[in-house]
Amino acid sequence: VSARAMSSERKNGTDDFLLSLPISKTSVILSKFLSNVVFFLLPIAIMAVFPPIFSKFGEVNYKHCYLALLTLFLFEVFIIALSIMLSTLLKRTLTATLAAYGVSVLSFLFGTLSSLVRLLP
Repeated sequence: VSARAMSSERKNGTDDFLLSLPISKTSVILSKFLSNVVFFLLPIAIMAVFPPIFSKFGEVNYKHCYLALLTLFLFEVFIIALSIMLSTLLKRTLTATLAAYGVSVLSFLFGTLSSLVRLLP
């Protein structure tokens, strides 16, 4: 969703109209960023309801549950910012989407590998 932020505007030809409005480029990109953050925050807010429900059936470690949700949210914010940056730099939507997916998978793998390296003796 966020990888299409600016490249689809360029593809549809609406970027000229958008940039001719009396608002700054920063506010255009920031509004796209914040709308994507809110869009991806909704599922996390729904998931935040589950630990109290699950606690009725057994013991739940709230600290770990909500820390995992916070980590997921921060990773999503990173991916959104990266996707919008790539969408601004690259002209084609498909290229921006593939680049965003590639970088997100690589960052996830490097994070996983670095945690595994710490476990080695």
